[in-house]
Amino acid sequence: MRNAALLILAAGLVIPSAFAEETAPAPAKSKSLSGVSCLTPDHSSGWTYLDDSHILIDGGTRKYRMEFTEACWGLKFEMALAFRGDRFTGRVCGDIGDEVITKTMHCRIKSMEIISTEQYRQTIRDNKAAIEARKLERANKKSSSP
Repeated sequence: MRNAALLILAAGLVIPSAFAEETAPAPAKSKSLSGVSCLTPDHSSGWTYLDDSHILIDGGTRKYRMEFTEACWGLKFEMALAFRGDRFTGRVCGDIGDEVITKTMHCRIKSMEIISTEQYRQTIRDNKAAIEARKLERANKKSSSP
């Protein structure tokens, strides 16, 4: 009798979880950082514009790729950025409410990731090459126009 009760109890635990796996979608993986992996704005030494939705941040010992929730038009013309992060520590982790701030706009952060120094450098090289290719393409179009 005792074995039957344990079996029924075990089945009661297993069966609902099996159905839950089929019907409930997996929770979305968090795209924010935590603790010491977050950006400390005071340690930042520079940033690189990639496009209206992405920038790179040189956070000193760590490098970050940041994505915005909406396009931040005109960000490439900004000379300086500020950050709004955790109201107690000031760290920017990519949490709800974290922003990049310029004189004219607030860009809400959608996600952040730490990238290696080599990834950081390669992304900058690739970005510069893409800019040069666009310039060359425009120059070729102008020179071939009547």
